[in-house]
Amino acid sequence: MEIMLNGVVKEVPIHFSIKDLLVEIGVSAERIAIELNKEVVPKSEYACRQLHAADQIEVIQAVGGG
Repeated sequence: MEIMLNGVVKEVPIHFSIKDLLVEIGVSAERIAIELNKEVVPKSEYACRQLHAADQIEVIQAVGGG
């Protein structure tokens, strides 16, 4: 099925969770926020929140600096 990840169409399997997506794209759940269809998803729900066709996901990474 197709989802939109950070503005780019991405093909993912059916029954794919947010956690599965993060593993596939090589992003650690540390220091990120996930927005799914304009709703922030708590980290505690990454493993159980299933993706659906046409979902829009934004992965936002915190960047330290000084």
